Amino acid sequence: MTLRIDRVRALPIVALLVWGACSSHGASAVGADGGDAAAPAVAIGGTVRGLIGSGLVLALGDERLAITADGAFAFARPVARGARYDVAVSAQPAGPTQRCTVDHGSGTAGSVGVTDVEVACSTSAFTVGGTVEGLAGTGLMLRSASGEMLAVTGSSFRFATAVESGGHYEVEIAAQPTAPAQTCVLSHGSGDVADADITDVAIVCETQRFAIRGSIAGLTGSGLRLRNNGGDEIAASGTTFAFPTAVLSGAGYSVTVAQQPSGPLQTCTVSAGAGTVGAGDVTSVTVNCGPRTFTIGGTTSGLAGSGFVLQDNFADDLAVNGNGAFAFATPIATGDPYAVTVKTQPINPAQVCTVTNGSGQVMSANISQIQVRCVTSAFPVGGSVSGLAPGNTLTLLDNGGDALAVTANGAFVFGRLVGNGQSYTVTVASVTGATAQRCVVANGTGTVSDASVSSVVVTCTAR
Repeated sequence: MTLRIDRVRALPIVALLVWGACSSHGASAVGADGGDAAAPAVAIGGTVRGLIGSGLVLALGDERLAITADGAFAFARPVARGARYDVAVSAQPAGPTQRCTVDHGSGTAGSVGVTDVEVACSTSAFTVGGTVEGLAGTGLMLRSASGEMLAVTGSSFRFATAVESGGHYEVEIAAQPTAPAQTCVLSHGSGDVADADITDVAIVCETQRFAIRGSIAGLTGSGLRLRNNGGDEIAASGTTFAFPTAVLSGAGYSVTVAQQPSGPLQTCTVSAGAGTVGAGDVTSVTVNCGPRTFTIGGTTSGLAGSGFVLQDNFADDLAVNGNGAFAFATPIATGDPYAVTVKTQPINPAQVCTVTNGSGQVMSANISQIQVRCVTSAFPVGGSVSGLAPGNTLTLLDNGGDALAVTANGAFVFGRLVGNGQSYTVTVASVTGATAQRCVVANGTGTVSDASVSSVVVTCTAR
């Protein structure tokens, strides 16, 4: 029996094996690799597993065999016994992309057909990733369709778990970044994987802005103006305020009073006015307003003693220790009166201090025109004379001057007072008259100390 085989396409393996057996009765064929054409020929085939794509082509010599599904396959052209055969993948499948490998695909044809060529196909997997723009905060988290979480810190990202070709991918933002707070928007976040890595998922992040606002307490005047960061200025009234310009998360804010209110004059102070914007509006700034106050003060001159105390409005005491400017610690509100008086006069030396321009009403400026002048107390210096002869005249001096003529025994007092704390020296200048006498001074020197001096004793005797 003679069979002619020119173009046999995917004959059933059983048929090919039968044909091979019949070749022992004289069949002739040309081997796929150029074997002896007169030798009996055998079929080459096997099994395909895992194929889900399209376009798989196997090669045996110059023959090409398109495979469309899993299962048995056989090349149409047989190979002569004793000839070499090599089955290879000529074209890999696509849609989805797969990689097929051949096992037991090479050998030498024997006496029976080859049926153990194994072609195993696996679907290719590709990574999913993309780019990040504008990321400044921390904590940005992405989630894939498989549940994989990915922390993003740089300008690009890629999930570790690949997705098979033909599979569906989805990327979503699981957590927005903080410090500073940002809003990230994702595009091209879903689709089907083809035959390459996904690299066009795009994330654009923008730092959030938040309002700076707060509360006002005690405001009764008008014209209050607040300023943020030295520039954003608003007119404030009522019990709340808000700046029109929002501030970036992570940036600083600093609220100050740009202009104090008037009608009536008030002083407003800011508390909790500076800090760093977090992940929400700043609402803790507080502006407290009260009557505007001014200091009460002036100048002191002539002060030499100690213990001098001034008093304002019969309550606020101020110890003054030297000459020059002074000011009471407690300011007085606009429209309120002030009255500065001397509470305690100075001593050592004793002085008398007087206040001028010491009372009035506070208006819109500090009071600084009060004048306090201190004068040291002065006391007379004197004593007694004894033994002066009738008709004689005793002339006494104090500190070399202030001559005093004494014509009778008894008490004497110099006409010029000596300041408290100052020294005195009483001496005899002369004794004149019909009787020659000599006069001696006892207790004639000392220091005036808060009282008149009357202890000087002058005794006259005949020469």
